[in-house]
Amino acid sequence: MSLMDFHVVMGHQSFGDLRRMIEGGMIEGIKVKDLSGMPPVCRTCVKVKAIQKPFKESKSPHPTTYAQKISTDVWGPASVESIGRKNYFVLFINQFSHETHAFFLRNKSDAFDAYQRYEAWVHVQHDGKIKVLRLD
Repeated sequence: MSLMDFHVVMGHQSFGDLRRMIEGGMIEGIKVKDLSGMPPVCRTCVKVKAIQKPFKESKSPHPTTYAQKISTDVWGPASVESIGRKNYFVLFINQFSHETHAFFLRNKSDAFDAYQRYEAWVHVQHDGKIKVLRLD
């Protein structure tokens, strides 16, 4: 077995650790070739260890009133239909209070109806009006 194959079998353990385990007699019943020289390059490990640049901080200030800024996202379709025959859901997240409201939908096109219900709820319960709606 090559050192690269052994590296993959061992769950992408570092090559240095694998060499120490083999040379220390901790591994029995497996013959590993290419122990000398530079370790091979594992593309999977390189991709996983790549550093992602942090997101820039938002320049918009934190909301100061209820419903000033609402974020929303639609998820679906689900791989299994719910008992109520719903395949999607839409979330509304209030960025001031961090409250989350979910509406389950049969079709993605029902998202606007869910928004109208949420907007009416905000108006009745908090005498508020949504100022900014942020979505993908």
